[in-house]
Amino acid sequence: MLYLQKGRDALRVYGEVVKVKNRFISRIAGETGQVFGFNRDLNGFTLFLKQFYEEANVSPDEVEFVEAFGSASPDADKMELQAIEKVFCGNRTDTLLVGSVMSNVGYSDCASGITGITKVLLGYHKGEIAGNLHCEKPRQDVAALRDGRMQVVRDNQSIRCTYTAVNGLSLTGINSHILLHGHLKSRPIDPEELALLQNIHANNIPGHLGRGYIILDLDDERITRSIVEKAEYRDDAQRPLWFVYSGMGSQWPGMGAQLMRIPIFAAAIESVGELGCAYADGCLTAEEMILAAYSRGRVSLDTKFIRGAMAAVGLGYNNCSKICPPEIEVACHNGPESCTISGPADKLKEFVEKLTKDGVFAKEVPCSNIAYHSRYIAA
Repeated sequence: MLYLQKGRDALRVYGEVVKVKNRFISRIAGETGQVFGFNRDLNGFTLFLKQFYEEANVSPDEVEFVEAFGSASPDADKMELQAIEKVFCGNRTDTLLVGSVMSNVGYSDCASGITGITKVLLGYHKGEIAGNLHCEKPRQDVAALRDGRMQVVRDNQSIRCTYTAVNGLSLTGINSHILLHGHLKSRPIDPEELALLQNIHANNIPGHLGRGYIILDLDDERITRSIVEKAEYRDDAQRPLWFVYSGMGSQWPGMGAQLMRIPIFAAAIESVGELGCAYADGCLTAEEMILAAYSRGRVSLDTKFIRGAMAAVGLGYNNCSKICPPEIEVACHNGPESCTISGPADKLKEFVEKLTKDGVFAKEVPCSNIAYHSRYIAA
Protein backbone atom coordinates (compact mmCIF):
# COMPACT_ATOMS: atom_id res chain seq x y z
CA MET A 1 0.00 0.00 0.00
CA LEU A 2 1.22 3.51 -0.84
CA TYR A 3 0.07 6.54 1.13
CA LEU A 4 -0.51 9.58 -1.08
CA GLN A 5 -1.23 12.99 0.36
CA LYS A 6 -1.65 16.44 -1.11
CA GLY A 7 1.58 18.37 -0.80
CA ARG A 8 -0.06 21.30 0.97
CA ASP A 9 -1.24 19.01 3.80
CA ALA A 10 1.86 16.83 4.17
CA LEU A 11 4.18 17.44 7.11
CA ARG A 12 7.06 15.69 5.34
CA VAL A 13 7.38 14.83 1.65
CA TYR A 14 9.65 11.93 0.61
CA GLY A 15 8.86 12.09 -3.08
CA GLU A 16 6.76 14.28 -5.34
CA VAL A 17 4.58 12.57 -7.96
CA VAL A 18 5.17 14.52 -11.16
CA LYS A 19 3.13 12.40 -13.61
CA VAL A 20 1.54 8.96 -13.89
CA LYS A 21 0.31 7.32 -17.08
CA ASN A 22 -1.12 3.92 -18.01
CA ARG A 23 -2.01 2.80 -21.50
CA PHE A 24 -2.91 -0.39 -23.30
CA ILE A 25 -0.90 -0.49 -26.53
CA SER A 26 -1.04 -4.06 -27.79
CA ARG A 27 0.51 -7.43 -27.28
CA ILE A 28 3.03 -8.99 -29.64
CA ALA A 29 1.41 -10.87 -32.51
CA GLY A 30 2.02 -14.60 -32.55
CA GLU A 31 1.19 -17.35 -35.04
CA THR A 32 -2.34 -17.65 -33.67
CA GLY A 33 -2.91 -13.98 -32.84
CA GLN A 34 -1.78 -11.68 -30.02
CA VAL A 35 -0.03 -13.47 -27.17
CA PHE A 36 0.20 -12.64 -23.48
CA GLY A 37 3.61 -11.60 -22.20
CA PHE A 38 5.87 -8.70 -21.25
CA ASN A 39 7.34 -8.18 -24.70
CA ARG A 40 6.16 -5.14 -26.67
CA ASP A 41 6.61 -3.58 -30.05
CA LEU A 42 9.75 -1.45 -29.65
CA ASN A 43 8.48 1.50 -31.69
CA GLY A 44 5.12 1.56 -29.90
CA PHE A 45 6.69 1.44 -26.47
CA THR A 46 9.25 4.10 -27.37
CA LEU A 47 6.45 6.38 -28.58
CA PHE A 48 4.59 5.83 -25.29
CA LEU A 49 7.61 7.02 -23.31
CA LYS A 50 8.29 10.02 -25.57
CA GLN A 51 4.68 11.18 -25.31
CA PHE A 52 4.83 10.77 -21.53
CA TYR A 53 7.70 13.26 -21.18
CA GLU A 54 6.20 15.67 -23.67
CA GLU A 55 3.01 15.74 -21.60
CA ALA A 56 5.01 16.08 -18.36
CA ASN A 57 7.04 18.94 -19.91
CA VAL A 58 10.22 17.36 -18.54
CA SER A 59 13.27 16.46 -20.62
CA PRO A 60 14.24 12.77 -20.33
CA ASP A 61 17.86 13.99 -20.03
CA GLU A 62 16.98 15.32 -16.56
CA VAL A 63 16.07 11.83 -15.27
CA GLU A 64 19.00 10.37 -13.34
CA PHE A 65 17.66 6.88 -12.63
CA VAL A 66 15.12 4.59 -14.30
CA GLU A 67 13.68 1.68 -12.35
CA ALA A 68 13.02 -0.76 -15.18
CA PHE A 69 10.41 -3.48 -14.95
CA GLY A 70 13.02 -6.17 -15.65
CA SER A 71 10.78 -9.16 -16.30
CA ALA A 72 13.75 -11.57 -16.70
CA SER A 73 12.42 -12.43 -20.15
CA PRO A 74 15.37 -11.92 -22.55
CA ASP A 75 13.32 -10.47 -25.42
CA ALA A 76 11.20 -8.25 -23.19
CA ASP A 77 14.23 -6.97 -21.25
CA LYS A 78 16.06 -6.16 -24.49
CA MET A 79 13.02 -4.29 -25.82
CA GLU A 80 12.62 -2.32 -22.58
CA LEU A 81 16.30 -1.33 -22.41
CA GLN A 82 16.36 -0.34 -26.08
CA ALA A 83 13.30 1.87 -25.59
CA ILE A 84 14.93 3.47 -22.53
CA GLU A 85 18.07 4.03 -24.61
CA LYS A 86 16.14 5.74 -27.42
CA VAL A 87 14.24 8.05 -25.07
CA PHE A 88 16.73 8.81 -22.29
CA CYS A 89 20.18 8.46 -23.88
CA GLY A 90 19.88 10.48 -27.08
CA ASN A 91 21.47 13.71 -25.89
CA ARG A 92 22.77 12.88 -22.43
CA THR A 93 25.95 14.36 -21.04
CA ASP A 94 25.97 12.05 -18.02
CA THR A 95 25.36 8.33 -17.51
CA LEU A 96 21.80 7.10 -17.03
CA LEU A 97 21.51 4.74 -14.07
CA VAL A 98 19.12 1.81 -14.45
CA GLY A 99 18.09 -1.08 -12.25
CA SER A 100 15.27 -3.42 -11.33
CA VAL A 101 14.14 -4.47 -7.88
CA MET A 102 13.12 -7.81 -9.43
CA SER A 103 16.73 -8.92 -8.89
CA ASN A 104 16.34 -8.25 -5.14
CA VAL A 105 12.84 -9.52 -4.36
CA GLY A 106 11.73 -11.46 -7.44
CA TYR A 107 8.55 -11.00 -9.44
CA SER A 108 5.85 -9.60 -7.14
CA ASP A 109 2.94 -9.81 -9.60
CA CYS A 110 0.37 -7.04 -8.97
CA ALA A 111 2.65 -5.42 -6.39
CA SER A 112 5.52 -4.98 -8.87
CA GLY A 113 4.84 -1.29 -9.34
CA ILE A 114 4.65 -0.65 -5.61
CA THR A 115 7.95 -2.44 -4.95
CA GLY A 116 9.66 -0.38 -7.66
CA ILE A 117 8.28 2.90 -6.27
CA THR A 118 9.22 1.86 -2.72
CA LYS A 119 12.80 1.23 -3.85
CA VAL A 120 13.01 4.74 -5.30
CA LEU A 121 11.45 6.37 -2.22
CA LEU A 122 13.95 4.56 0.00
CA GLY A 123 16.64 5.87 -2.33
CA TYR A 124 15.40 9.41 -1.80
CA HIS A 125 15.32 8.84 1.95
CA LYS A 126 18.87 7.43 2.19
CA GLY A 127 20.42 9.41 -0.66
CA GLU A 128 21.49 6.25 -2.51
CA ILE A 129 19.80 3.72 -4.76
CA ALA A 130 19.97 0.00 -4.00
CA GLY A 131 22.19 -2.08 -6.26
CA ASN A 132 21.03 -4.94 -8.49
CA LEU A 133 21.94 -8.47 -7.50
CA HIS A 134 23.50 -11.08 -9.82
CA CYS A 135 24.35 -8.65 -12.63
CA GLU A 136 27.99 -9.54 -13.15
CA LYS A 137 27.98 -9.16 -16.95
CA PRO A 138 25.44 -6.65 -18.31
CA ARG A 139 24.10 -7.67 -21.71
CA GLN A 140 25.98 -6.50 -24.77
CA ASP A 141 23.11 -6.30 -27.28
CA VAL A 142 22.09 -2.83 -26.02
CA ALA A 143 24.39 -0.14 -27.39
CA ALA A 144 24.02 2.27 -24.46
CA LEU A 145 25.19 -0.41 -22.01
CA ARG A 146 28.25 -1.10 -24.16
CA ASP A 147 29.34 2.51 -24.60
CA GLY A 148 28.59 3.68 -21.05
CA ARG A 149 25.63 6.00 -21.69
CA MET A 150 23.58 3.62 -19.54
CA GLN A 151 24.83 1.76 -16.47
CA VAL A 152 23.21 -0.95 -14.35
CA VAL A 153 23.56 -0.07 -10.66
CA ARG A 154 25.42 -3.09 -9.24
CA ASP A 155 26.31 -1.66 -5.83
CA ASN A 156 24.46 0.88 -3.71
CA GLN A 157 25.11 4.21 -5.40
CA SER A 158 24.59 7.83 -4.38
CA ILE A 159 21.95 9.79 -6.28
CA ARG A 160 21.17 13.50 -6.47
CA CYS A 161 17.52 12.86 -5.56
CA THR A 162 16.17 14.68 -8.61
CA TYR A 163 13.97 13.05 -11.28
CA THR A 164 13.60 9.28 -11.23
CA ALA A 165 11.25 7.09 -13.26
CA VAL A 166 9.55 3.76 -12.59
CA ASN A 167 8.51 1.63 -15.54
CA GLY A 168 5.79 -1.01 -15.51
CA LEU A 169 4.63 -3.76 -17.88
CA SER A 170 1.77 -6.21 -17.55
CA LEU A 171 1.11 -9.58 -19.10
CA THR A 172 -2.10 -8.23 -20.62
CA GLY A 173 -0.49 -5.39 -22.59
CA ILE A 174 -0.75 -2.46 -20.17
CA ASN A 175 2.22 -0.09 -20.05
CA SER A 176 2.68 2.23 -17.09
CA HIS A 177 5.20 4.90 -16.20
CA ILE A 178 5.58 7.20 -13.22
CA LEU A 179 7.90 10.18 -12.81
CA LEU A 180 8.99 11.16 -9.30
CA HIS A 181 11.13 13.94 -7.89
CA GLY A 182 12.99 13.88 -4.60
CA HIS A 183 11.63 16.31 -2.07
CA LEU A 184 13.12 15.29 1.28
CA LYS A 185 14.72 18.22 3.02
CA SER A 186 16.88 18.00 6.10
CA ARG A 187 15.37 19.68 9.13
CA PRO A 188 17.04 21.27 12.14
CA ILE A 189 16.47 19.66 15.51
CA ASP A 190 13.17 20.90 16.91
CA PRO A 191 13.16 20.92 20.74
CA GLU A 192 9.37 21.18 20.79
CA GLU A 193 9.02 18.10 18.60
CA LEU A 194 11.44 16.14 20.78
CA ALA A 195 9.53 17.24 23.86
CA LEU A 196 6.25 16.16 22.28
CA LEU A 197 7.66 12.68 21.68
CA GLN A 198 9.78 12.19 24.79
CA ASN A 199 8.48 14.27 27.71
CA ILE A 200 5.72 11.75 28.37
CA HIS A 201 8.47 9.43 29.64
CA ALA A 202 9.92 11.97 32.03
CA ASN A 203 8.05 10.20 34.83
CA ASN A 204 6.96 6.61 35.34
CA ILE A 205 3.76 5.75 33.51
CA PRO A 206 1.41 3.27 35.20
CA GLY A 207 1.35 0.10 33.14
CA HIS A 208 4.74 0.64 31.50
CA LEU A 209 7.07 -2.06 32.71
CA GLY A 210 10.28 -0.34 31.71
CA ARG A 211 11.78 3.10 31.29
CA GLY A 212 15.30 4.16 30.39
CA TYR A 213 17.65 6.09 28.16
CA ILE A 214 20.98 5.81 26.38
CA ILE A 215 23.44 8.46 25.19
CA LEU A 216 25.60 7.57 22.17
CA ASP A 217 28.78 9.07 20.80
CA LEU A 218 31.52 8.24 18.29
CA ASP A 219 34.85 6.98 19.56
CA ASP A 220 38.27 7.70 18.01
CA GLU A 221 37.65 5.02 15.37
CA ARG A 222 34.29 6.59 14.41
CA ILE A 223 32.40 3.66 15.91
CA THR A 224 29.18 4.36 17.81
CA ARG A 225 29.58 3.64 21.51
CA SER A 226 27.31 4.00 24.51
CA ILE A 227 28.64 6.49 27.06
CA VAL A 228 25.65 6.52 29.45
CA GLU A 229 22.93 3.92 29.96
CA LYS A 230 20.17 3.68 32.51
CA ALA A 231 17.10 1.42 32.67
CA GLU A 232 14.44 0.81 35.29
CA TYR A 233 11.90 -2.00 35.40
CA ARG A 234 8.83 -2.13 37.57
CA ASP A 235 5.61 -4.02 38.03
CA ASP A 236 2.30 -2.23 38.25
CA ALA A 237 -1.28 -2.98 39.15
CA GLN A 238 -3.91 -3.28 36.42
CA ARG A 239 -5.16 0.11 35.28
CA PRO A 240 -8.87 1.00 34.99
CA LEU A 241 -10.43 1.01 31.53
CA TRP A 242 -11.37 4.36 29.98
CA PHE A 243 -13.24 5.13 26.77
CA VAL A 244 -12.15 8.30 24.95
CA TYR A 245 -13.79 9.49 21.73
CA SER A 246 -13.45 12.42 19.38
CA GLY A 247 -16.27 14.88 18.87
CA MET A 248 -16.94 13.46 15.41
CA GLY A 249 -19.15 10.61 16.59
CA SER A 250 -18.74 7.02 15.50
CA GLN A 251 -15.33 5.88 14.29
CA TRP A 252 -16.83 3.03 12.23
CA PRO A 253 -20.39 2.06 11.16
CA GLY A 254 -22.29 0.38 13.98
CA MET A 255 -19.75 1.36 16.64
CA GLY A 256 -22.34 2.31 19.24
CA ALA A 257 -24.31 -0.92 18.89
CA GLN A 258 -21.13 -2.99 19.17
CA LEU A 259 -19.83 -1.12 22.22
CA MET A 260 -23.18 -1.51 24.00
CA ARG A 261 -22.39 -5.22 24.26
CA ILE A 262 -19.60 -4.33 26.71
CA PRO A 263 -21.28 -4.13 30.16
CA ILE A 264 -19.04 -1.38 31.55
CA PHE A 265 -19.68 0.76 28.47
CA ALA A 266 -23.46 0.20 28.54
CA ALA A 267 -23.58 1.15 32.22
CA ALA A 268 -21.44 4.29 32.00
CA ILE A 269 -22.17 5.78 28.57
CA GLU A 270 -22.58 9.56 28.53
CA SER A 271 -23.60 11.40 25.37
CA VAL A 272 -22.58 14.91 26.43
CA GLY A 273 -18.92 14.17 27.01
CA GLU A 274 -17.74 17.53 28.25
CA LEU A 275 -20.20 17.50 31.13
CA GLY A 276 -19.20 14.00 32.17
CA CYS A 277 -15.53 14.99 32.04
CA ALA A 278 -16.21 18.15 34.06
CA TYR A 279 -17.88 16.07 36.77
CA ALA A 280 -15.12 13.43 36.75
CA ASP A 281 -12.45 16.13 37.08
CA GLY A 282 -14.27 17.79 39.98
CA CYS A 283 -15.06 20.97 38.03
CA LEU A 284 -18.81 20.38 38.44
CA THR A 285 -20.81 18.67 41.12
CA ALA A 286 -23.34 16.03 40.11
CA GLU A 287 -26.15 18.56 40.61
CA GLU A 288 -24.40 21.21 38.50
CA MET A 289 -23.77 18.72 35.71
CA ILE A 290 -27.43 17.68 35.59
CA LEU A 291 -28.61 21.29 35.65
CA ALA A 292 -26.19 22.22 32.85
CA ALA A 293 -27.49 19.41 30.63
CA TYR A 294 -31.10 20.35 31.40
CA SER A 295 -30.51 24.05 30.74
CA ARG A 296 -28.90 23.39 27.38
CA GLY A 297 -31.85 21.31 26.26
CA ARG A 298 -34.40 23.76 27.68
CA VAL A 299 -32.84 26.73 25.88
CA SER A 300 -32.78 24.80 22.61
CA LEU A 301 -36.51 24.15 22.91
CA ASP A 302 -37.62 27.58 24.16
CA THR A 303 -35.54 29.84 21.89
CA LYS A 304 -37.18 30.75 18.59
CA PHE A 305 -34.37 29.93 16.19
CA ILE A 306 -34.74 29.92 12.43
CA ARG A 307 -35.41 26.49 10.94
CA GLY A 308 -31.82 25.39 10.52
CA ALA A 309 -29.87 22.42 9.21
CA MET A 310 -26.34 21.06 9.15
CA ALA A 311 -24.43 18.89 6.69
CA ALA A 312 -21.13 17.04 6.42
CA VAL A 313 -19.05 18.02 3.35
CA GLY A 314 -16.04 16.29 1.82
CA LEU A 315 -14.00 19.50 1.51
CA GLY A 316 -11.56 21.22 3.84
CA TYR A 317 -12.33 24.61 5.38
CA ASN A 318 -10.32 26.65 2.88
CA ASN A 319 -11.97 25.12 -0.18
CA CYS A 320 -15.47 25.00 1.27
CA SER A 321 -15.50 28.56 2.62
CA LYS A 322 -14.70 29.92 -0.85
CA ILE A 323 -17.85 28.45 -2.41
CA CYS A 324 -20.33 28.69 0.49
CA PRO A 325 -23.36 30.94 -0.12
CA PRO A 326 -23.42 33.99 2.19
CA GLU A 327 -26.18 32.41 4.30
CA ILE A 328 -24.15 29.26 4.99
CA GLU A 329 -21.24 29.01 7.46
CA VAL A 330 -18.47 26.46 7.89
CA ALA A 331 -19.31 25.34 11.41
CA CYS A 332 -16.67 22.68 12.12
CA HIS A 333 -13.17 22.16 10.72
CA ASN A 334 -13.01 18.37 10.88
CA GLY A 335 -9.89 17.75 8.78
CA PRO A 336 -8.01 18.69 5.60
CA GLU A 337 -10.78 17.15 3.47
CA SER A 338 -13.80 17.36 5.79
CA CYS A 339 -15.94 20.05 7.36
CA THR A 340 -19.49 20.63 8.64
CA ILE A 341 -21.67 23.46 7.36
CA SER A 342 -24.59 25.13 9.12
CA GLY A 343 -27.35 27.55 8.14
CA PRO A 344 -31.00 28.01 7.12
CA ALA A 345 -32.60 24.68 6.16
CA ASP A 346 -33.79 25.76 2.70
CA LYS A 347 -30.48 27.37 1.68
CA LEU A 348 -28.45 24.50 3.05
CA LYS A 349 -30.55 21.93 1.19
CA GLU A 350 -29.99 23.79 -2.09
CA PHE A 351 -26.25 23.95 -1.46
CA VAL A 352 -26.03 20.24 -0.59
CA GLU A 353 -27.84 19.38 -3.83
CA LYS A 354 -25.42 21.56 -5.81
CA LEU A 355 -22.35 19.98 -4.18
CA THR A 356 -23.70 16.49 -4.84
CA LYS A 357 -24.36 17.39 -8.47
CA ASP A 358 -20.76 18.64 -8.76
CA GLY A 359 -19.43 15.33 -7.44
CA VAL A 360 -18.58 16.55 -3.92
CA PHE A 361 -19.67 14.45 -0.95
CA ALA A 362 -22.37 16.29 1.01
CA LYS A 363 -24.95 14.85 3.40
CA GLU A 364 -27.30 16.46 5.90
CA VAL A 365 -26.87 15.37 9.51
CA PRO A 366 -29.55 15.33 12.25
CA CYS A 367 -29.47 18.50 14.35
CA SER A 368 -33.06 18.99 15.60
CA ASN A 369 -33.46 21.75 13.00
CA ILE A 370 -31.00 23.97 14.88
CA ALA A 371 -28.09 25.52 12.98
CA TYR A 372 -25.50 24.88 15.68
CA HIS A 373 -22.08 26.60 15.60
CA SER A 374 -23.41 29.47 13.47
CA ARG A 375 -24.45 33.09 13.85
CA TYR A 376 -28.08 32.03 13.87
CA ILE A 377 -27.88 30.82 17.47
CA ALA A 378 -25.55 33.52 18.76
CA ALA A 379 -26.85 35.20 21.91
